[in-house]
Amino acid sequence: MQDIKTFFRLIRLHQWLKNLLLLIPLLASHQLTQSLLWKEVG
Repeated sequence: MQDIKTFFRLIRLHQWLKNLLLLIPLLASHQLTQSLLWKEVG
C-alpha cells in the first residue's frame, strides 16, 4: 500500500488535474492551435 501512495506522490497527480483544468477550455473552444491562448494559460 505504501508503494501506491509513493507512486501517486511522485507522479504529482494533483498537478495533472490542475493542468487538465487549464486545458479543458481550449479543448472545448477548438482553439488548441492558437499560440496566444497558450501563452495566457501557461
